[in-house]
Amino acid sequence: MRTICLREKETIYRILARDIDLNLYGIGDLDSQQWPYTTWYALAEGEDILDIALLYCGFSLPVLLALSRTPERMAGWLASIRHLLPRACYAHLSIGVETAFHGAYRLTSHGLHQKLALRDPARLTSIDPAGVERLRREDASALQQLYTESYPGNFFEAGALEIGPFYGVRKEERLICAAGVHLLSRQYGVAALGNITTHPDYRRQGLATRTCARLIRELQESAQHIGLNVRADNAVAIACYQRLGFELAGEYGEFSIEAV
Repeated sequence: MRTICLREKETIYRILARDIDLNLYGIGDLDSQQWPYTTWYALAEGEDILDIALLYCGFSLPVLLALSRTPERMAGWLASIRHLLPRACYAHLSIGVETAFHGAYRLTSHGLHQKLALRDPARLTSIDPAGVERLRREDASALQQLYTESYPGNFFEAGALEIGPFYGVRKEERLICAAGVHLLSRQYGVAALGNITTHPDYRRQGLATRTCARLIRELQESAQHIGLNVRADNAVAIACYQRLGFELAGEYGEFSIEAV
């Protein structure tokens, strides 16, 4: 077996599409805007590609996506190519893959996460999105205020409004609920929901469910595969997504990784 660096989009897509739900974010990064920031490593055996890992350098801190249905093999491979990786990064790792960094890196866990995929969209027909409105770039400051008050750990920049649609609910001109996307690739037909929150004073009223339903209906016009990532211990959010037709597609851990 050998490590290679892949540079052909169609080859990479063909590999990732074997498991679209697991690799949704990686497929989104094949889009023209994200592609220049990507480096794709692969474990090859003969002409076959066994595993693939993405290093995304579009943020100040690189992000490593190393997701596999065979995590033991992925861990062994990553351990052998650690010298190719940055000394510090944020990582999404299938359960067990983190062992690749033991002894040489300091790992800070950010919890177990679930990947959910929209598999029963018929459930959306029973949800009334009344009162939900499309948000624009001029709503960026209102969104930032909402995230500061109700989702302080969330990373949001105004440019996210250019990636894909955002929807929200207002009460007396105040934005109290919002939902948007982390990625949208019309070319590859994939989208991932993100930046979803409701102000603490207005929770448990179904606002997030209504807002996400309206968002998903628009995304369905250009994406055949829709998913999201959520912390495994966020039972309220998971219940909301299940009502929308999402189902579990996989689990992984998020880590900050720094060489020692």
